[in-house]
Amino acid sequence: MKILPRKWDFSLCAGFGLNSALALFTMLVLCGSSFAHQIWFNSKMEYSDSRPQMSPQSEANFSGADFDAGNIGGSGNNSSGGTDNGTANDSFTYVANNQPIQGQAFTTASSAHGYRLNSITVQMAGYSNNVAEDGDQVFWDLREKNGPIILTIARIEGSSRKVITSQLFKAGGLDNPGNGQSSNGPGTYITFHLPFTTILQPNAVYGFEIAIGNGSSNFFEWLGTKSDSYQSGRAYHHSGNEVTFLDGDHTFAADMTALSFPPTGFEHPSALHSKEELNLMKEKVDAEEQPWLSGWNMLLSSPYNNFGWPAYNVDYISRGGASDNYTRCQQDAHLIYTQALRWHITGDTAYADRAVHIANVWSDLIGLQGNSNRSLAAGICGFLFAASGDLLSSYPGWEDEDKKAYKDMMMRVFYPENLDFLWRHHDTFWREGGNTHYRLNWDTANMASMAAIGVLCDNRAVYEQALDFFKYGPGNGRVERAAWYIHPNGLGQGEEAGRDQGHNLGGWYFMAMLCKIAWNQGDDLFGYDNNRVLRAFEYNAKYNLGHNVPYTRHQNCDMGYTEGSVSSAGRGLGGYYQYELVYNHYEKQKGIAAPWSKRAAEQLRPEPWPDTGLHPSQVDWFGLGTLTFTKEPQASETPPAGLRANWSNNEITLHWWGSAGSESYIIKRSETPDSGFNELGRVNPPDLYFKDTSVENGKTYYYIVEAVRSSENLQSEPLRVSQELAAHYTFEGDVKDLAGSKDAKLCGAEDGLPGFTSGVNSSKAIDLNGKNQYVKLPAGAGNYQDITVSAWVYWRGGGDWQRVFDFGSEIEKSIFLTVSGNGGVQFGLTTTKWGNYEGDACYYLRGPEMPVNKWTHLAVSLKGDTATLYVNAEPEDQKQVSLVDPLFAQPYCYIGKSMWNSDPCFNGKIDDFRIYNYGLSQEQIENLPGEDERMQVLRSLAHWWLFVCPAGEDEKGCLAIDFDSSGAIDYKDFCIFAYMWS
Repeated sequence: MKILPRKWDFSLCAGFGLNSALALFTMLVLCGSSFAHQIWFNSKMEYSDSRPQMSPQSEANFSGADFDAGNIGGSGNNSSGGTDNGTANDSFTYVANNQPIQGQAFTTASSAHGYRLNSITVQMAGYSNNVAEDGDQVFWDLREKNGPIILTIARIEGSSRKVITSQLFKAGGLDNPGNGQSSNGPGTYITFHLPFTTILQPNAVYGFEIAIGNGSSNFFEWLGTKSDSYQSGRAYHHSGNEVTFLDGDHTFAADMTALSFPPTGFEHPSALHSKEELNLMKEKVDAEEQPWLSGWNMLLSSPYNNFGWPAYNVDYISRGGASDNYTRCQQDAHLIYTQALRWHITGDTAYADRAVHIANVWSDLIGLQGNSNRSLAAGICGFLFAASGDLLSSYPGWEDEDKKAYKDMMMRVFYPENLDFLWRHHDTFWREGGNTHYRLNWDTANMASMAAIGVLCDNRAVYEQALDFFKYGPGNGRVERAAWYIHPNGLGQGEEAGRDQGHNLGGWYFMAMLCKIAWNQGDDLFGYDNNRVLRAFEYNAKYNLGHNVPYTRHQNCDMGYTEGSVSSAGRGLGGYYQYELVYNHYEKQKGIAAPWSKRAAEQLRPEPWPDTGLHPSQVDWFGLGTLTFTKEPQASETPPAGLRANWSNNEITLHWWGSAGSESYIIKRSETPDSGFNELGRVNPPDLYFKDTSVENGKTYYYIVEAVRSSENLQSEPLRVSQELAAHYTFEGDVKDLAGSKDAKLCGAEDGLPGFTSGVNSSKAIDLNGKNQYVKLPAGAGNYQDITVSAWVYWRGGGDWQRVFDFGSEIEKSIFLTVSGNGGVQFGLTTTKWGNYEGDACYYLRGPEMPVNKWTHLAVSLKGDTATLYVNAEPEDQKQVSLVDPLFAQPYCYIGKSMWNSDPCFNGKIDDFRIYNYGLSQEQIENLPGEDERMQVLRSLAHWWLFVCPAGEDEKGCLAIDFDSSGAIDYKDFCIFAYMWS
């Protein structure tokens, strides 16, 4: 059982004895470790035995007591037990789940433009002379846990606090002090490097607070003094937003940099509509130009174009209970939005005044109520009120004090709810077995709300945090999980496509709003990861226009059934309108073809206003996109781009991003990169993919897509397609990819990073300790329709399910190889969760018992619809796997680590780890185990060829040639040279 801090409060465990309560607590904290991939945050904690270096503008206090009772709340008597160096002051010093949240106030200096807060450092208890025994000692645990440490920065005004930002961190990592107990404690300095831009005003009092997130059993005692050792602030607790100051101070450092210029805020409005876009709307409506005029007339017919609409004055928005009122609340947000829009277009201040009246009533909102569905209110209502408030914010008639009250309400009520949901998901990440319990629309609504709040409130930390959830979040809102499967034709299947179209389109509506908010601030989420969101927008538009789309079976982490086909429930173009925005952004603004979204926009035009007579959820979205999102063409000469290929079943499937306005596309192929391109065929829009069935295995091809236009044709850059070694890790003292650019990363914790030791055939190998060491590959390392993964493996034995590799996004979507699954070597591939019956997009291949303390060669090959598991080059199992390819998102790609928290890390050595982008035959697999001696020679020859001039030659370029036209002379060029030479 875990060592816990002294005097843990188990009063909530009524009816349990102490031992039962301890067991229950341990079960609750750790039960999630049996299931999902741990939640992860894009942030960094550092640990040190010495004080960190700080800028001159920083605020710090490193006065610490010599013993526990000299710390905050202590008796001052240095003896063990009772109120002395015992449990009496734990509630003032421990950062732990069962204690009050510990805070420390500080005051900024007088730099005219304020400060950027870079990091916060605290010191763990490190007493010099603490008299303590047994349970009165100092306890700590800062190993990696499945939950965050939460650092909150707040403005302190008198006895109240206003949260500026809460940022999330994972304990563990290199140099962490692990867990333990001692009389004095480790005295470790912990530095939290803030990932999001946090601006502090000059001559102002701020506070920071450290809390332990649910599901985590991290804890430590914070060093400090019971005396007032820091004159410009004090330690504190808070209840809600009321602060109670304590007698004494914690040790801390707030590392700050004085700003040389005023901090850059956001333009207003700009959350959804910029000044330039509003000016365009006004210009086109005044000129009675279409389609803007039809959109304007639609606005005029809206029920929210209503001076007599009464404000809905409530203390709480309720969703998920008998007193639901969220629909009526959302209607008021529509009033603010519609009236503000009318003011911008007509200049009539009467409309703005009415919007201000409604907004001011909402400034008194106290909070949200209901069951877990309150998080939908947090996202949807938060987005609507933030975006409409920002649209109104430039109106001079909205008094500064009233505007500030509205912004304060958004930060007080909605931001904490958005953040709590997006990382914690009502504890389902450890209670329900995974991070994907809540569907896409929940996440994207809260992400859009958070981004809009950041813009409205000129809070860059909040805005950046919303974008971080898009890129790295633990839930389905992370874009790789949102558009989780990229089909060979380039379309992206969304997370809710198999649920129903209402929820599916709702999730992507809020994703579109988030992307629009970011675009207006100069951040391109629309284009992120080769326009990944456009793949889903086009998939949805095509299907809801009545056309067929490909589909791969889907489950989330705890779903008890499989969504086996794209859902026809709610199919059609009604509701959650996003097509005008998508079409106008990609085609008119960027020149990228979005043919299915264009057709949907044309059929719907003008985009309507929401009608609660059809369904209450209609007021989840603003509508009116024909007026608000229509643009004039800005990009007209954009060539085809983003050309990608999948080689499987003796054919190559190409897909690309087209050029807006193109009449057709000519696909050309050559066997050399610079010339000899011949036409293979033509494709007419809306299709943007092509199958080349005249290919020969082993050959290298180059492809170009040419857009046929009424003016000059436009060509893509050539794409090289070859069946080849895609990644190769020999572990000769590093984790570099010898075949390309997918260099890996060594990962470890309190035991340090993995090391290198003797491998096969006098080479070196990576040595993993079976506890917390592994290798992390770049995302998407295994994203090939056909694939072979092989490695030499030396297993020292130990627990079941140790992974050689595991690539995927969660426990329900991964491809893995284990040395110890159900008594032997096992390969698995699924998009529907392990444990389902085989064939439901869930496949297992099983081999013999893995030898211990012996080098064994393992390989898995997917070739077409056939998967084969090899042990020492012998095929041990083979199955047809027709329902899934490893084209699902793979943000997590590990060597030696599992997606499942409870699975142990690999204990042993791994050498010569290879990924091929095609399925090797048995004969080719047979050649791999004995190849390493030849590879040693080839590596030496490659080094000479790339870096050493031959005797008597002035230039090494006499042999070093850029064969593959990549722009650099690299290992792939050498492989081509060696093949030609042999």
